[in-house]
Amino acid sequence: MKVLFIFDASSLDQEPLGMMHISALLKQCGHTCEALNLAECKDLVAAVRERDPQLLAFSVVTGPHQRLVRASQEIRKELAIPSIFGGPHPSYFPELIEQDGVDIICRGEGEYPMLELAEALESGKEYANILNLWIKRDGQIYRNPVRPFMQDLDSLPWPDREVFNEFLNLHVEDTRYFMGGRGCPYDCTFCFNHVAKNLAEGRYVRWRSVEDLIKELKAVREQYDMRFVNFQDDTFVLKVDWLEEFSPLYRREIGLPFLCHVRANLVSDHMSRLLADAGCVHVGMGLEAGNDHMRNVVLKKNVTREQLINACRSLQAHGITVSTQNMFGLPFETIDTVLDTIELNIACRPERTNLFFYVPYPRTQLAQIAIDAGFFRAEGLDSLPEIFTTEFSSVNLTLANARQIEQLAKLTRFCVHFPVFFPIIRFIFKRPGGNWLKTVVLRTLLFLQGIYTRIAGGSIRLARPRK
Repeated sequence: MKVLFIFDASSLDQEPLGMMHISALLKQCGHTCEALNLAECKDLVAAVRERDPQLLAFSVVTGPHQRLVRASQEIRKELAIPSIFGGPHPSYFPELIEQDGVDIICRGEGEYPMLELAEALESGKEYANILNLWIKRDGQIYRNPVRPFMQDLDSLPWPDREVFNEFLNLHVEDTRYFMGGRGCPYDCTFCFNHVAKNLAEGRYVRWRSVEDLIKELKAVREQYDMRFVNFQDDTFVLKVDWLEEFSPLYRREIGLPFLCHVRANLVSDHMSRLLADAGCVHVGMGLEAGNDHMRNVVLKKNVTREQLINACRSLQAHGITVSTQNMFGLPFETIDTVLDTIELNIACRPERTNLFFYVPYPRTQLAQIAIDAGFFRAEGLDSLPEIFTTEFSSVNLTLANARQIEQLAKLTRFCVHFPVFFPIIRFIFKRPGGNWLKTVVLRTLLFLQGIYTRIAGGSIRLARPRK
């Protein structure tokens, strides 16, 4: 059977490991797979007809899912090809099956459900009872339970990079993407993991063996011009003994610089040394909010200010640069809490500060908090969220002083780079009244930030030499 994976590169900027794992398993079992970038299609129906697939496969996240659903509807008008939608959105919003152009959805891990579906369709056998799948047929929807989480990750074939290799934007600057495991044990209210772990039975946090991961890395390096490695695990440093085995083997067998994601409360001097010895040059770390109540009560991050600062110090002392991940426009956000986040970033001195405005993802705890507190219109989250979009560049909630919160948040990079200005900014915004002055200050500093960014040739970042 021939399966065509359709994705939208305008909302995807890295190798789609989920689809690549599925493609690898399908190919291993004798099926054919191709991929199509929706963003490059001038005539979608003609492109699909030319490839002549027997099954269309879409992997979708909430927000951009709408464009892919419309693409499936466009194809359906001309071609009678069944479609399946997998990925995060149908896992948490299985009502997607009710949309025109959506024949099947997959909830949870998709490798073996897709294989069983392809084999059933090819042989003409019944497929209405495949676990993880909801199937719409003849006006009826078959809602099957989710199978237990896959425990032996080494049993899967490595991701099929060839099927997506022609799409250069997915592996920019010779970077390739890998994962050492699946799942996250934490219950942050803004994240999907606290929902995902309840989808199925079995251990949610799982690791590949170091040996299997190193073998894959070596194979990819030999086949492609790979010069940088990006590990996409939610938290790469969860298991110290795994990292102790990984570090010397990676350095000896691979020896390429890499990036990974860490969590501040897990970072120790020993762990920083293991990462640095292996070749880690940069980490991403969730700071999220500078205010302790916001970070640990509202977000349930359960990371202290001291842990964040000490983690940055430890990593930087071993020559590893740090990006902090920050959210603004959260439920209960105020000018004071924005100032707290800027102040904590200054204290952490990250080489890069990443800014996002909170989006209330459907069916997460924080989305419900936002609804209950009156910060978001409930209709958009309680039913199929066709009005829902992922807009990270502005405040999405109905907050007091939303415009000032947004403008002040956008000065975070400026304040981290030029901390001498922060006491002045804090003094002005702590004073009651004087909104005209605050507006003038914000606009002036945003203007200066824009000039500096253009002169510097990119976003503001701190360049600190490795030790």
